[in-house]
Amino acid sequence: DTTAYHAKKRDHGVFITYKKLATKKHKLQYASVLQKCSSRMSAKVEGEKLTKITERNKDNWNKMLIITDCSGSMMPYGTEVFLWHMLKYNKKNVSQFAFFNDGETGSTEIGHAGGIHMIKIKDHQKIGQAIKYVNDIGYKNFDGPENDLEAVIYAMDRAYNYDEVILIADNNSAIRDFKLVKQIKHPIRIVLCGLDMENNIHPDYLELAFLTKGSIHTVEKDIENFMRNDQGKIIPIYDEKYQIVGDELVNVKEVKKMKY
Repeated sequence: DTTAYHAKKRDHGVFITYKKLATKKHKLQYASVLQKCSSRMSAKVEGEKLTKITERNKDNWNKMLIITDCSGSMMPYGTEVFLWHMLKYNKKNVSQFAFFNDGETGSTEIGHAGGIHMIKIKDHQKIGQAIKYVNDIGYKNFDGPENDLEAVIYAMDRAYNYDEVILIADNNSAIRDFKLVKQIKHPIRIVLCGLDMENNIHPDYLELAFLTKGSIHTVEKDIENFMRNDQGKIIPIYDEKYQIVGDELVNVKEVKKMKY
């Protein structure tokens, strides 16, 4: 139509016509697209949950060195959205980034797994590119445990002018190189992903927070009462209770077993 009068009488909008997919190849391609869309939506929802941690601590965390697990298991947890949010709203307080992928050669040697990248990012829009790049070049170890502490030590040795060290980690993956913990002399703030109502905080991360006098942060709460000099003190953490015995944080159930 050449006039607004006639055009207004037309139907307007988007018209969608469905038809059967012609071949198995088409069906597989369509299923792949749906899977990607579903994964991105889930990650967005999880990432928006994590931003609650930022909101609670935005006045407490200054000059942050942020160390992020970019292995495959982390992709559904919305880390990209979380970091995007942190950088956008805390640009002056985000000092540097380190991303790790649990190695790029397949080596699981303690302290030498590699796959750790220091990346300067000033534009929050580029967070996703950095995470995808580090994830894509990873060797894709499927053994579960990650080289968290190698990444922490590597980043702290190379970063500068930072106050807080933030480790974003997968609660469902153990720390393979925990024996390196003695080299860490700075409190570690641990942001845990993948924690739900069906599981508790992984003991490796509790021990890391305890030994470094750091803290643990989940969507629901900040746990900061890790004091190594309070012998015998009972510390409630979610549905479990812990007690400081010597230089260790021990589940109260285990303490009772030791007594008998």
